[in-house]
Formats: sequence, structure tokens, C-alpha cells
Amino acid sequence: MSANPKILPNERELFARMATGDEAAFADIFFHYIPFLQPHIFKMTRSEEATQDIIHDTFISLWTRREKMPEVENFKSYIFTISTNKTYDWLKKEANERRAIAGARVRTMHFENTTEEAIDLNQSAEFINKAVNQLPPQRKLVFKLSREEGLSHEEIAERLNISKNTVSNHLTEALRSIKEYLQKIPGATGPALLSIAMAARLF
Repeated sequence: MSANPKILPNERELFARMATGDEAAFADIFFHYIPFLQPHIFKMTRSEEATQDIIHDTFISLWTRREKMPEVENFKSYIFTISTNKTYDWLKKEANERRAIAGARVRTMHFENTTEEAIDLNQSAEFINKAVNQLPPQRKLVFKLSREEGLSHEEIAERLNISKNTVSNHLTEALRSIKEYLQKIPGATGPALLSIAMAARLF
């Protein structure tokens, strides 16, 4: 396991709260572990889409198994084990599919979202845009340069004539503010909040 996430403050308390269905605790765990799971999974899949799907499935499993949290001794190992097992399942499935279509003519496949899925994606984008628009002007600019233009911390610092530490602080606070905004969405359950954040690529 190459990733080495720092201990989440009050981790045992957060997992205990999640075990009782506390969605805010689930969100804190989700936002803490995503940056460490992503490179761990991508190293094996070499697919951004598969990595996002596996992260999504990992946290859905964590949420559905939440009542077992009091039995867990090492939360980091528990989460990484779930993600690794799901990655292996994906790799096996990919290998089987490749064997099944070996020698067959390659066809372009088109996937269409159902109306309900399209509405969900539009709503997710709307929630994220509202959250971003509430950020202070410079923080909003730093966030957009990072997420929408894909600039590095160094590139943003140079463009805005600020330090890399200032850029990092702006992004950290931006994510915190967005997370808090999402948690206030009426009816946003743990899995729903996860889907919105994944759709917005907040990691």
C-alpha cells in the first residue's frame, strides 16, 4: 500500500458516529480518504473512470456496512482493503471481457443516461456551482484555476503572484466550504452526497 494518509482527527469517534447513521461523519471520512485512495487504485487500473467507480463503490460499501464499524481495529486498513478487493474484482472482469471479445470486430458503443440520471447530474452541477459561487473572489478564482483549467499549485501561484502555500490554503478552505454547503442540502443522504462530490471531481 503506497498511500499513507495522516490519521483523521477524532477518527474513532467519527467512525462510531457513522455506525449510527451520522452522515456528517461519513462526509468527513469520505473527504479525508479520497485523495489517498485515488493514486492507490489508479496505479492498478490505469483508468480514471474505473478509479472513480471503484472509489464510489468503496464508500457505498463502507456506508452499507457502517454498523460493523465498532468491530474494526484499523480503519485505514479496512478502507484500503475494501478498495483493493474491488479493484481486483474490476481487473478480473476486465480480463474476462478482453478474452470474450478477443478477435471480434471493435465496435463503438454509445451509452445514454436515463432521464432520471440526467436530472441527477444536472442537479449535482447546480449544487456545486452554487457552492463555488459563494466562495470569496480570490478563493473562487484559485479553485476554478485548479479544477477547471487543471493548473498546478505552482502555475496558479505564478499567475496570481501569490505563494504556493497561499494557493494550498485557498484550495483547502474552498473544499471545506463546499463540503459544508453540500451537507446542508435537504435530503442529501450519505450516498447521495458521495455521488454529488464524485460528479464534481472534488478530489
